[in-house]
Amino acid sequence: CAARPKVRRQWEERCRSRHAAILEDLFDSSGRNLALEARETARRDGLVLFTQGRDPGFTAKNGDAAGLRDHFGIDFLIIKDYSGSDLYAAYHDPQTGNAMAAPEGFIQKLNEFSARVLEKHAHGADTSTPGKEGLLLFNDIVCDIAIMPIMAHPGAPVTGTLVMGQFLNDAFFRKATRKEDAVFAF
Repeated sequence: CAARPKVRRQWEERCRSRHAAILEDLFDSSGRNLALEARETARRDGLVLFTQGRDPGFTAKNGDAAGLRDHFGIDFLIIKDYSGSDLYAAYHDPQTGNAMAAPEGFIQKLNEFSARVLEKHAHGADTSTPGKEGLLLFNDIVCDIAIMPIMAHPGAPVTGTLVMGQFLNDAFFRKATRKEDAVFAF
């Protein structure tokens, strides 16, 4: 009988380790996919022209943020010009799929990061890492973000920044773990 608690603890530890590995894979693949999509999108000629005011119909021609959410799992998309002004911003509630207002103070935090990306490229600093990507913890919000400079090609003048992200919440985990034998809640 004394062995039972030990066996149970070992079993629980194996389950925790397995779930931790699944979670790590989810975060890694989600972040890589988001950063890759942001990098590729930020180099599109139409987006460069849009930030220069030379293609005002860019967003209409390329689908809305709801389409990006459905196809790429992106919950928010912001396009800023070089001065940091929002040219386009869309936020979607991952639970309902409906448009939503940005959480209070969230835009200011994203603006800080976006300004750092612009500053890095404006002063000719090491640009081997093109933008900023990773997890953002803000109040009770956890999200994966990618902020990339908008430019026609590496070394070209920066015309703005592209901000993409997804909220890491219950909806994210339900979608991401539907093929796994694991259940996560945030």
